[in-house]
Amino acid sequence: MPFNVEAPLVETYTPARYPAPNWSKDAEVRECWLPDEKPVGWMVIQDDEAISWLSSAGPDRPAAYAVKVIIQETLQDSLAQNMDARSAWNRCMAVAMFRAPETMSLEKLVARLQEGWS
Repeated sequence: MPFNVEAPLVETYTPARYPAPNWSKDAEVRECWLPDEKPVGWMVIQDDEAISWLSSAGPDRPAAYAVKVIIQETLQDSLAQNMDARSAWNRCMAVAMFRAPETMSLEKLVARLQEGWS
């Protein structure tokens, strides 16, 4: 049977995850970095409840990609252990290098990243 675009989509499976930030508000942001590399990615936490990891590092940047995967696995493991978002954030801060935290508009962060990634 062909896909019917007129029918509403029914969500059948969503993997467990932390709540996503409200992208129209401010949040605490930290840039993950490596020496002599472009940024690896950005960790975002909002109200100690919502967390996000933004990274475009791919296999063409082996060191950055390895850090990206380590952060992803740390978040997945933290979730599996029922840790709250702030505890997961703290674990991520311990496994990679991050610049000082900055409170910023997430709309501005996303616009800056979209411009850099295009």
